Amino acid sequence: MARQPVRPDVLVKPFPRGFPHRQEFTAVAGLVRDRRGRILLVRHGPGTPWRGRWATPGGLVRPKEGPVTALLREVREECGVRLRRIVLRRIVVMRDRRAKRTSLTLIFVASVVPGSRPKAKRGDPVLEARWFERLPAKMAFRDEYADL
Repeated sequence: MARQPVRPDVLVKPFPRGFPHRQEFTAVAGLVRDRRGRILLVRHGPGTPWRGRWATPGGLVRPKEGPVTALLREVREECGVRLRRIVLRRIVVMRDRRAKRTSLTLIFVASVVPGSRPKAKRGDPVLEARWFERLPAKMAFRDEYADL
């Protein structure tokens, strides 16, 4: 019997205080696991709003780029790994009623292709990429992933 597709859930929340993007955007992020169930995270460098904090790999979707293509590109750029079994699991809707803007982050769950090893690329805003057994307590946007 064919597996039924997983329907993504929707999380609606306000923009975090001090959030850097002033315009509406669509972003992607990946909760990437290896065969052992470990989670791949990246630590952001000093030139980013999330400097020093761990986060899932991801970023903004470029014009005329599909979300899965954007995720594959961002994970490759930030971590140097390839993905498989990519499933959209959550849509985060951030609203700012005063500025009348709404932005989306599409959160995917994926597996790393066996043999792909994480390595942060030089010149990228990411300082480090590594595996974690569980999500760190002070991770950026942790509330968006804790139950996935």
